[in-house]
Amino acid sequence: MRLLIVEDDPTVRRLIEVILRDLGEIAVAGSAEDARLELMAEPDVVVLDLGLPHLRWDVLESALETTRRVVVVTAHIEPAVLSRAREIGAHFVMTKPFRPRQLVDAVVESGS
Repeated sequence: MRLLIVEDDPTVRRLIEVILRDLGEIAVAGSAEDARLELMAEPDVVVLDLGLPHLRWDVLESALETTRRVVVVTAHIEPAVLSRAREIGAHFVMTKPFRPRQLVDAVVESGS
């Protein structure tokens, strides 16, 4: 399984990488611009932080066009933000902090 982790915080990005490392090949993007480039490789699952600077909803929409599944991991707990992510088509939406097992389960289920 090819995974793309889109997270601007290097510590959180590395944590997600470690949690998911046994699930397949991992690419990372630390910005919305990098994410757009990495999406060209058409990963199987994208783990996307909605809190990236300069992130617009089009990055989520692009991810959904180029990948099978998107797992949104965000510190935003506003119902409108979480609802919008689901409306656009995110397969899983979870808030930070999250449990490692919760993330693994979401990615595994998304990748099948």
